[in-house]
Amino acid sequence: AKQNEADIREERDGLVEVTANLRQSISHLKYDMTASETELTKMKRELVRLQSKNMQLQTVNDAYAEADDKKVGQKHMQLLKQNDYLKKQIEELEAVKETHNMCSEEKEALQTTADELQ
Repeated sequence: AKQNEADIREERDGLVEVTANLRQSISHLKYDMTASETELTKMKRELVRLQSKNMQLQTVNDAYAEADDKKVGQKHMQLLKQNDYLKKQIEELEAVKETHNMCSEEKEALQTTADELQ
């Protein structure tokens, strides 16, 4: 019976030690879990901040793109107007050239007539 009591005490002491170790492990796990939740909360805040910043940058980017499109459109219209102006000038110069050629032909004809009259 004494041996049986000693075995029971030894087994009980072993269980007490195992229980103490388990409680310590649970305590460490709770601490680690709290630390992880704190880190997760920080990361969520950072994510929200970055998403907000991303939206701001997208708004700015859209504004720049719109401004660039407007500038390109204005430049395109300016070039079209310049092109029309240059076409008109070419037409006018071709008319002047044609008039000059007709005048040259008339001058030659008059010169020929003057030569014949002399």
